[in-house]
Amino acid sequence: MQQLYPVWRACPDPLTIYDEVTFPDGPPHRPYVVINMVSTVDGKVTTGRGTIREPIGSKVDH
Repeated sequence: MQQLYPVWRACPDPLTIYDEVTFPDGPPHRPYVVINMVSTVDGKVTTGRGTIREPIGSKVDH
């Protein structure tokens, strides 16, 4: 596995990607929202051992 952003580095253990994740302090008296998004070229995801391809979204997303 490779980390491509913000700089390239090899990641032999995928969980090390999260070692440097930090979040700045939010503004006082304001909600703080963090979002994680995923996109694909064909809109599908492979689960298990690559035998199942399913849409990554649902009717709610479209």
